Amino acid sequence: MLKIFSVLTIFFFANNTANSANELFRSAASGNWNAVSTWQMSTNGGGIWFAATSVPRDTSGTIIIRNPNIVTVTVSTTANQMVIDSGGVLAINTGIILTIPDGSGNDITASKGCIINGPGTVRTQGNVEINLRGGSAFNAVLNVNTGITYAFDQTSPYDGSLFGNLIVDAGATLNCGNISGRHLSIFGSVTNNGTITASSTGGSLQY
Repeated sequence: MLKIFSVLTIFFFANNTANSANELFRSAASGNWNAVSTWQMSTNGGGIWFAATSVPRDTSGTIIIRNPNIVTVTVSTTANQMVIDSGGVLAINTGIILTIPDGSGNDITASKGCIINGPGTVRTQGNVEINLRGGSAFNAVLNVNTGITYAFDQTSPYDGSLFGNLIVDAGATLNCGNISGRHLSIFGSVTNNGTITASSTGGSLQY
């Protein structure tokens, strides 16, 4: 009986500390990413939201930063399926890395009117998709670390922009448009040890 109780206790503990894909998160207030008070969560697809009991990671479902909340990453962490709404702000502190591994669908959606601020770094690993809506401000450093990162505006006017510095590591690729007519403008400094390409018909890349 004692052995069974111990196994059940371990199982319960593990399932209450590990995020799962059915746990959706949205910001409830401005605050630090790693503070539960910053977040609400839902386990039924967004039908009911309640005060978060954990903080989002890349193993979570969709993560939404809402207007007018400012969510600050103060400890390096991971995330994907992240949406920054118009008026929402994601800030990454100095020396901090927000790692975006390959997930399902868009790994970052930067809505028109949102801000992604540094001076910290967004690091992509694997095949990552970033939807840079026209009018969004991606000001953080983007480090394409491994795999292929697709970064462009996926809907009209199809003009994506990166305002922070760009670093593409050896063996990694930044693809600025693999769908016809997509464009990307890079306004920060560029350190390219890998590949930067625009593979779409009629697409363009400026930096």
